[in-house]
Amino acid sequence: METKIDTTTYPSPDTSIINLDPIKEIKKIGNAYAKIMHRIEPDSDKEGEGKFYPTCLVCILKDVKGVSDVICLNVRDMYRNAIDLVLMLANKLVAMNVSLKTIEVSDKSTFHLLRDFCKKTGIKLKLEKEDCVDDELKGLLLETVYCNKED
Repeated sequence: METKIDTTTYPSPDTSIINLDPIKEIKKIGNAYAKIMHRIEPDSDKEGEGKFYPTCLVCILKDVKGVSDVICLNVRDMYRNAIDLVLMLANKLVAMNVSLKTIEVSDKSTFHLLRDFCKKTGIKLKLEKEDCVDDELKGLLLETVYCNKED
């Protein structure tokens, strides 16, 4: 029995509008840790609506040697632009010619954001407790988001 999702709390975009075939065709290598975060510095709005605090999807790619790459994707509003985050992640992985075996997350919002994407691409999605995330990854997440690093 599938659990009912409260999408008002956790957006869970339907990825049927995205062509995920290219990701399915790439050999699965490596794993990743992903987390939704918010920047503490506002960005200027290009549409003249003022400043806003972007939502970021940070995805740390790991291989057998450790961290291999960091992806940081920003949108104005996670609730209105959830599908955009997933689309940007899909496009970035295809551009890097990377498909993942597993994506680990430590919060429900990131889990629900990536759930349909992972299901349709065959990537295993694991929800881990926050205290299972090692300190190096936590530091890299904070450095990526708060030092304005962006893909």
